[in-house]
Amino acid sequence: MAYKLIAIDLDGTLLDDNMEISRRNKQAIRRALDKGVRVTLCSGRPFDMVKGYAKELGLKLPFIINNGAMIVTSHDHKVVYKREIDYKKIKPVLDYAQQRNIKMFAFIDNIMYTNIPPDDKEIEIWRRYGQKFVYVEEFYRYINENLIKLMFVGECRQLKEYMEDLEKCCKNKFIQYLMVGRYLEFVPIDVNKGSALKYLASYYGIRASEVMAIGDEDNDIPMLKFAGLGVAMGNAYPHVKEVADFITGTNDAHGVAKSIEKFVLGD
Repeated sequence: MAYKLIAIDLDGTLLDDNMEISRRNKQAIRRALDKGVRVTLCSGRPFDMVKGYAKELGLKLPFIINNGAMIVTSHDHKVVYKREIDYKKIKPVLDYAQQRNIKMFAFIDNIMYTNIPPDDKEIEIWRRYGQKFVYVEEFYRYINENLIKLMFVGECRQLKEYMEDLEKCCKNKFIQYLMVGRYLEFVPIDVNKGSALKYLASYYGIRASEVMAIGDEDNDIPMLKFAGLGVAMGNAYPHVKEVADFITGTNDAHGVAKSIEKFVLGD
């Protein structure tokens, strides 16, 4: 099968444990591009934390961000696809958070708003990775119908308690991701990396069978299932590997390059 589109996750996949793209990964991607294969990034990260990697790789294709809630062009950063949260459905979540003074991030288009003060350690972490933000004191009044994604910040045990409580008011309305142990994310129930990748492939007239997707986390499963070839990283969770068609090397052992070399470049 000649694959025409490669979708690559960032954290735990393209990026090594030092948050860098290895030379071998870069070379494999550039060789695929030279061969006429389209390459895109598909990440749970917001815009500011993805655009630099797209530029570093010289990608021309729009990239997928916010776990499939948005697709943004690489050259001029225009939004070509987005799925917003119905404000009426997110209102119970906002009320719940306000009552408990939960730290949060709200993503409206390409801007991240937060109720976390600028001098908080949490903000320093995001700033270190290039994320810009707007601190809003009256945070809950600022949330509107243009909301792309909402994220709670807290300790793992605390977030699990929030999830159990919110199941009662949000069941069948949202998909909830517990990410990196410290973030609980809310997006519309039909939004995921797979649905966004399907849209992007269709836009370019590419069939699912001609798509290769590479990832390692739970939120990568929808795109691994959609793609004709779903590749799980060697460091992926066991249940992620189970849905994949092929298991490559780890993110610290050029797993992305190895899969591209094998299935696209024919090395």
